[in-house]
Formats: sequence, C-alpha cells, structure tokens
Amino acid sequence: MNPEILELEIKRGRDRLTLRKVMPGELLQAVHGAASFFYEVAINGAVRSFTNDPEVAQAVWRGCHRWLLTGRSATAEVLP
Repeated sequence: MNPEILELEIKRGRDRLTLRKVMPGELLQAVHGAASFFYEVAINGAVRSFTNDPEVAQAVWRGCHRWLLTGRSATAEVLP
C-alpha cells in the first residue's frame, strides 16, 4: 500500500488552515462520476474551496496560506 497524505493542517496562533483529500460518497459519485476524490480547503473551519481540480485547490491554498502568514486578506483574488 502506498502512503498518501489525506489531510494537511497548518496552525498559526488561533488560525488553522486545512487541506483535505475527500473520497466521495455514493451521492457525490453519482453527480460527478469521473472524480475519484475532491480537495477541500478550509480556514478556521470555513470551507473556501471544494473542487476536484488540483490547480484550483492549489491556488486557493496558496492564497489562504499567504493570508495566514501575513494576516491580510489575500484570498479574495483566488476564490471562485
């Protein structure tokens, strides 16, 4: 079995940034049959992105990570 990261969390003070790989259930697979998994990016428990496109997830993750490090709102430019 290949090791695989399913969740990554970065904490800074009271803020948490989470990247999670979500395996779809039966209902989500019925709607998006081609997607074998989804990426969920959340900051402080609020979901910023839920997508099966790794480039979109990476862009949102970078924007949220920038916000986490600087404290400025940099996520608006990458959110859909």
